[in-house]
Amino acid sequence: MKKQALVFQLLLLSILSNAQEWRTLGEIDFDGNEIVSDLLVSGDSLFVGGHFMGVNGMESIGLFVWDSLEIQPFNADGLKGLAMYNDELYLCGGWLSVIGGEGVAKYEDGVWINPGGGATDAVYDMCVYDDKLFVCGTIGDIGELPAPHTVAAWDNENWLDVGGIYGGWWDARVCTVHDNEFYVGGSFGYATGDVQVNNIARYDGEEWSAVGGGLSGMAWSLLSDTVNNVLYAGGDFSSVDYGKVEANSIAKWDGESWSAVGTGLNANVHALCMYRGQLYAGGSFTTLGDGTSVERLARFDGVNWNQLGSGVSGGFVNAMAVYKDELYVGGGITNAGDLEVEAIARWYMHPDSVTWGIPDNIDNLVDKEATRLMKGFPNPTQSVFHVEFNQATTGSLILTDMVGCELLNQPVRNQDLVELDLFEFPPAKYLLHFVQSGMIEETIVVVVSGE
Repeated sequence: MKKQALVFQLLLLSILSNAQEWRTLGEIDFDGNEIVSDLLVSGDSLFVGGHFMGVNGMESIGLFVWDSLEIQPFNADGLKGLAMYNDELYLCGGWLSVIGGEGVAKYEDGVWINPGGGATDAVYDMCVYDDKLFVCGTIGDIGELPAPHTVAAWDNENWLDVGGIYGGWWDARVCTVHDNEFYVGGSFGYATGDVQVNNIARYDGEEWSAVGGGLSGMAWSLLSDTVNNVLYAGGDFSSVDYGKVEANSIAKWDGESWSAVGTGLNANVHALCMYRGQLYAGGSFTTLGDGTSVERLARFDGVNWNQLGSGVSGGFVNAMAVYKDELYVGGGITNAGDLEVEAIARWYMHPDSVTWGIPDNIDNLVDKEATRLMKGFPNPTQSVFHVEFNQATTGSLILTDMVGCELLNQPVRNQDLVELDLFEFPPAKYLLHFVQSGMIEETIVVVVSGE
C-alpha cells in the first residue's frame, strides 16, 4: 500500500509540475491607450487604476473594480495610487479630474470629494500608519499646510505636518509601513532634522532617521515582508549602504544591514510582491544583473532570478497584487506568455508546482547534518526528521527533490525545534531549505532510507 501511495503521489506531483500558466481577465476590453498604474485588493474586490477611457463599452476613466466575474466602472482619471482608509476608497495622483486638481480624492456617499483641500503638486503614493493616511510625493501645499511638503498625514479631519524629506529631486515616490515605522523612498538626500538618508528614510511617529547607508539611486518600490520582518527596496540603483554593497536595482534590509538579492536586475524595479512564498519583481528591466535575458518580470527562487513562462512584453510592469490565489500583473503590457493582453494579466502557479533554486555549494552539503543556523537528525531517517535551530526563529522549512521541485512546506513560527513527518516519501536524497522572505538561508541534504 505504501508503494502504491508513493507511486500515486509522484504521478500527481509530475502532473502538477506543469500547473503554471498565464491567464487573461476574461472578456475585458479597454478603450484608449491603456496603462495600469496601481492595483488594490480590498475584501473580495480588486481595484484596477490607471490610464484608460473605458472598459467593455462602459465609461471608466482610469478606474474599475473587478470581483472576478463583473466590472464596476468609476471615473478617476490621473490616478497614481490607491488606498483604503477607514473603509473608504482614496486615490492620489497628479491632475485628478474628479477634484479638478492635484492631490488626494476620497470616495464618499457615491461622489468624489477633496479631503481637507488639494495639493499644488503631485501625490504619488499612500499608506495607513498610526491610524492616519500618510501620503508622499512632490506635494507642495496641501490643505492648510504651506509648501514645501513631500510627506503629510490625514487624520480624517485635517492634514498634519509630520516632517518629510528634501534635497536631490525632492521626490518622495513610494511609501509603506514596516516594523511599526513609516518608510518613504524616492530621490532625495535628507530628512527632517538634517538627517542624511540617501533616497530612503523612516519615521517612527516622532523622529526621522536613516535606513543604514541608503541607496545609491532612486527608489521606485518598497515591500514589507511582515512574516520575516524584512524590507525590500526596488528602483534604479547599483549599490546600497554608502556604496559598500553592490545591489542591482533591488536590495533587502533586515533591520540592521543591506544585502543584495541574487544578481539583481539591469533597470528600474517598479513593483514588488510575494506569491507562494517567493519574491516577484516587475519593472522596465530586460536582463538580470549577469546579463541573462528576462522581460519586465522575474521570480526569485531563493537563489536565482527566473522568468515567468515566456515572460511579458509590450511595456513596463507598474503594479502587482495577489488576488484570489493568483498574481495579477499590471502596466503597459500587451503580451503575457503566448497570450495577447490589455495592460493586465494574471499568473497562476499551483502550490505543488513551486520550484526552488539549487545552492552553488550543493556538493559540499551531502551528508552534512549541521549548518550555521540549524541541524537535522536522524540522517538518514525512515520517518520523523527533527530540525533544531540555534535560536527560536521564523520562516519556512521547504523540502524539495534534488532538482528543486517543492514537495513539502512547513511554516516555522518562532520555534527552535520542528518535526517533519517524512514517512510517505520514497527512499532518496532530498534538499531541505530554511527559507526567510523568499531567500534560501540554509540547506541540508536529507536522506530517507528504506524500511
